[in-house]
Amino acid sequence: MIKTTATSCRQSLLSGRPSRSASIKLCEAKAKLQTAVCELKNRWWSKKAEDLQTYVDTNNTKALYDALKTIHGSSCIGTNEVFSFDNNALHSSPPEILKRSKEQFQQLLAGPPPLSTLQLPV
Repeated sequence: MIKTTATSCRQSLLSGRPSRSASIKLCEAKAKLQTAVCELKNRWWSKKAEDLQTYVDTNNTKALYDALKTIHGSSCIGTNEVFSFDNNALHSSPPEILKRSKEQFQQLLAGPPPLSTLQLPV
């Protein structure tokens, strides 16, 4: 209802000769609309805060993290790119990254142990 008032005031201002009273009506309608939007946002945040507090009080971690994800969005953006062993190619697809991870771990585990048991003081 407030939005239609602001829209009609704007249309009347743009359609004919702009008058001072039409301009004032538009500013008042915009102010009312902005106030209504702020009230809606405040109610939404208050409800979310109550929900989060309820989840914390009841130790409902799954619902807590789901609600936090709703507020902040998903944190997973994608996969990181990985260079090949010789740094010539950049792997970005999941199968290539998995293959490179396998190569890296095989190389790390195939070598000699970093510290011999003979070198340890007894």
